[in-house]
Amino acid sequence: MATAAVTNEEAVTAKLVKSLDSLPTLPIVAIRIGEVVHGKNVTVQQVADILKTDPSTSAKLLRLVNSPYFGIPGGVSDVARAIPFVGFNTLYQLVLSISVLDTLGAKNSAFDIKSLWIHSLSVATAARELATEIRFSDSGGCFTAGLLHDMGKIALAKLDGERLAQAYTTAKETGISLDAAEAALGLIPHDKIGGRLAKAWKFPVTLSTPIEHHHHIHRPEVR
Repeated sequence: MATAAVTNEEAVTAKLVKSLDSLPTLPIVAIRIGEVVHGKNVTVQQVADILKTDPSTSAKLLRLVNSPYFGIPGGVSDVARAIPFVGFNTLYQLVLSISVLDTLGAKNSAFDIKSLWIHSLSVATAARELATEIRFSDSGGCFTAGLLHDMGKIALAKLDGERLAQAYTTAKETGISLDAAEAALGLIPHDKIGGRLAKAWKFPVTLSTPIEHHHHIHRPEVR
């Protein structure tokens, strides 16, 4: 019986890994902007030209930069005009967040995506406030890391939303951790899936590390 259980778990894992490989790749606009922003001598025009190739992302980006959070006087109708206000790094983080949300959208999943994003936004806000409190140089990056730290759950919701929902129920009813519930149901840990996607999508290490290791922050090698 034990051997049969192991074999079944391996089969489930293999299926999930194969499904993970079939997930959409990150939109090219996010990859190209990341390369430009982290390169040398980046210009506003370079970034603006890349964004022009993706009207959908540009429109969503404009809605974000015109939100009260950024407080741009009079607002902007052109992404290029927003860059001096928000900066290249923040703009890249916004594009990255938009791209991840669009790519991993799981609207038809049995899993409660809305609750997950409320949690993610709470973590992102707390991370930004803590970074500001200790005067960390990139509080915006901390916000993005908080927002995307559980993106592996969104991928799992897209691949097997019913079983992820079951893992949440199991964790709540038995008091075990979600990681343990995922393992009991033969799911790949969401932090590992998130880390794998972050590396495949060439996220900077400042994002890929918290995504992959947010359940292991006390390990010396993670710091």
